[in-house]
Amino acid sequence: MGVSTSYRESRLAAKVETLEKEKDDLVGNFTNIIRCLRAEVDKLKQEKAEMKTKLKELTTVNSNLRQQILEEKSMSGRKAPPEPIDDGELLSLGLSLVGFGPSRQKVRNELKLRRWRAHYGIAPKAVFKLMEDMKKYQAQPFNLLHLLMSIGWLKMYETEELLSGRWGLSEQTCRETVRDYQARIQSLKPRKISFSGLSRNCEFCPVDTVHIRCFEFRCDPSNKWYSIKFHGPGVAFEVVCDPVSGRILWINGPKPPSIDDCVFLRGGSKDAPKATWDRSALYFHVPSWVKLVGDSAYDSQPDKVTPTLGSHAPETKKLFARMKSMQETFFKRCKDFNVLTNGFRHGTCTEDKLAKIKLAFESVAVLLAYDFENGHPLFEV
Repeated sequence: MGVSTSYRESRLAAKVETLEKEKDDLVGNFTNIIRCLRAEVDKLKQEKAEMKTKLKELTTVNSNLRQQILEEKSMSGRKAPPEPIDDGELLSLGLSLVGFGPSRQKVRNELKLRRWRAHYGIAPKAVFKLMEDMKKYQAQPFNLLHLLMSIGWLKMYETEELLSGRWGLSEQTCRETVRDYQARIQSLKPRKISFSGLSRNCEFCPVDTVHIRCFEFRCDPSNKWYSIKFHGPGVAFEVVCDPVSGRILWINGPKPPSIDDCVFLRGGSKDAPKATWDRSALYFHVPSWVKLVGDSAYDSQPDKVTPTLGSHAPETKKLFARMKSMQETFFKRCKDFNVLTNGFRHGTCTEDKLAKIKLAFESVAVLLAYDFENGHPLFEV
């Protein structure tokens, strides 16, 4: 009886052990199944997120395409007349694009030109010549409406929301188009602004710096950006003009407005070795037969610049004064463009701000160079 009971207990214990083992196996299997299911759920969630991202991208692409279609439809009535056009037809087209339709153009020509210059800054003849050169020297497709919008932005310095409303394009399209055409205008600088072609009869050329307002340099806060001319943040550009033809010969900058004019001209401190001066500075590019004419800020560089001296003859003093006055006239013409007057607001960091204000200043200078050559020169010295 005792043996039988012991045998039964051993068999029960074996069964219990077997069941425990099976239980552990089942728990392990369920754990693996749950782990696999969770992995599948995570994978599905990731695929869902990727599909959402793709859907968002496709929605954006679709929205952009719809916007382009709407823009094309809205601009369909603004197509330029068949080529070739002259500056008279360009005047009529440009005025119609800024709200002066055919019925409002039945006025005297002087008023039409004033309206044009109020929106574009330079004469229709100058824009027409610029248009011809862009088509001649640049491989990119040319769009006259985009050019006029970009010139108008430089002149009036409107926000992209105002541009969008005026020209019937999206804010992004306006922003990218203006940036592109500014660069294309600036690329003509070597053809319009250089010492090449300067007559050897031109012995004196005026030099001076101009300060341009801009918003604060938040990434580089410093008093070096402070301009004593308008008591606020700004940058300086160095300019040389031809007193005979009225051409712009040289532009350099931007630099901090606190920089000494002679340091700007030399590209380095007078105490530093000449070998360390910046070779891109004006000092190394003035033609050998030319003497620059400047104000008293250039007294410390007599080998390159002649300021007005008390010992000069009255005729010489008058000549130098007219040269300096011509230079100031150029600066005034530059500041007729609001982008150089109302405080330059663009740029995400110091380097970006400097690059963009350089682009704006040189674009305006190229536009003025075309204006000087096409009926609106600086006064003769």
